[in-house]
Amino acid sequence: MRIYPPLDQFHRLHADVLTLLDRAKPYLSGREAGACVVLTPFRTELTAALHALDAYTQRALFSPILSAGGPDVATVWTLKAEYIKLGFDYQDYQRKWAGVDIDAHWAEYRLAGLAMMRHMRERVGALNQAISALCERHFDAAREPATVD
Repeated sequence: MRIYPPLDQFHRLHADVLTLLDRAKPYLSGREAGACVVLTPFRTELTAALHALDAYTQRALFSPILSAGGPDVATVWTLKAEYIKLGFDYQDYQRKWAGVDIDAHWAEYRLAGLAMMRHMRERVGALNQAISALCERHFDAAREPATVD
């Protein structure tokens, strides 16, 4: 396996998302109402981190593959759709809880938050694996010297 520097940055951005989820989880694990105030900055940071991961992936990884054409194009479109779906899932979660008195509905909010975190970890993890494999395959193949028979 060869190193593709843009993939290294992708992995760093992916790790940033997971770190934010790790930092927020203790606030959802407790039973104390009022923790929602502490979670507000995490939601803002998470939204920014997800956007950074998506934007970087589109620009640095997907665009070169789409420009090159070939068999990996279909995989890129599938992965793009997965990113869009994850974004919609998170937006739906945010919309559902916007304007709700979280303190009054803390138990429900807490469970919904933990479920969303689990969902995000699973989806982001699956995307990380799929994109890593795609990029290693695509960019290694692009570097292979042509053989002359």
